[in-house]
Amino acid sequence: LLAGVLPLSSTQDTFNLFFQESTITSSESTVVCYYSTLSTYSMAVTLAWYDLYNDDYASATKQLLHDLDLYIYAFDDPSEEYYPNGGSSADEDNNVEKIYFTPRANVVYVIQVSAGVLTADQDFAIAVTGDGRALPSVP
Repeated sequence: LLAGVLPLSSTQDTFNLFFQESTITSSESTVVCYYSTLSTYSMAVTLAWYDLYNDDYASATKQLLHDLDLYIYAFDDPSEEYYPNGGSSADEDNNVEKIYFTPRANVVYVIQVSAGVLTADQDFAIAVTGDGRALPSVP
């Protein structure tokens, strides 16, 4: 159902959608590798999770109780890196993070989700749109 709703009439014909729901534990990282077939269109990666209620919100120094981080880099050149929400480092303030960029053609991009210290396992979802496909494992 989601794949049939997301492509808008203004979207290119080669629209691809990959989405995954998963669970992450404290101090863990997980990756998805995405092979970009064209460099004509932008790629968008969105990470979202429902943050637990913080009972100590009045004296909390940050609003998120569970902070997950989204980070993307090119497998063939780790110095080609992307951070969410237009930033140059991890986003510690939001429970929805998005990276939007124009990938190089025929390149594998590593999409990494990392967790800091969590009070419990955390469910999350990622969605990727663009020209390409998810790979079954790291090349």
